[in-house]
Amino acid sequence: MPRHDTATCVIRQLRRYALAGTTTGSVLFLDQAYLNPFTGIWIQATSTHNSVLSNGSHLNTLDMRDDNADCDSNLWALNLFSTANQSCIG
Repeated sequence: MPRHDTATCVIRQLRRYALAGTTTGSVLFLDQAYLNPFTGIWIQATSTHNSVLSNGSHLNTLDMRDDNADCDSNLWALNLFSTANQSCIG
């Protein structure tokens, strides 16, 4: 069953992290997403000004994804992963 954290608007399901809707200014730090049949860490196009720092995401269909053009104002840094949909994810 998905859990919705109202403080950061993060949806967690089977260790998947998604910043969705109009989420802004959230921080994902030291989280892990492994062995999921979908994206491990995902920022939707309507979510901006977020920081995704020092996370691990491996062996998912796609490890890290940002639907904003060139990651917009989202910061991706010091993450460990194998696959991502954009080169601005780091």
